[in-house]
Amino acid sequence: MERVYRGIAASEGLAVGPAFLWRTQAADVPVRPLAPEQVAIEQERFEAAVATAKQQITHIRERTAAQVGEAEARVFDAHLAFLDDPAYVGEIGRRIAADQLNAEAVCQQVTEATADMLAAIADEYLRARADDIRDVGRRLLQVLSGVETGGRNVPDGA
Repeated sequence: MERVYRGIAASEGLAVGPAFLWRTQAADVPVRPLAPEQVAIEQERFEAAVATAKQQITHIRERTAAQVGEAEARVFDAHLAFLDDPAYVGEIGRRIAADQLNAEAVCQQVTEATADMLAAIADEYLRARADDIRDVGRRLLQVLSGVETGGRNVPDGA
């Protein structure tokens, strides 16, 4: 039995190959207050998660450029830029200290506030960055929680 999957095209044309089903789940993010002596440790944990996310995205970007093309791989440049942005990453680090909350909770809060702000901008290009920042935030949450990232290959007959 043949199955037909419909999705949103990244570019025009026809593609043939294995399908990957990508599902994003709303993470159940724990909110844990920190003792003052835990703040620096939590900030270091967040900085390590940023470094890991950068490595993952860089790897995905390189693989995409090699397999699909440089133009298509550039979408990941926005993700990497957010991970270098002091207004985003810096705000999370500051709020971990100021609010004395765990990195996951603060990351989710700052990501959603930033995405909502971008989504409200009239400029279409900047509005589209709201989805990028949500992707980056999900990746950071997955790294912080130790969850594997990626799509699931859709088996025949699934």
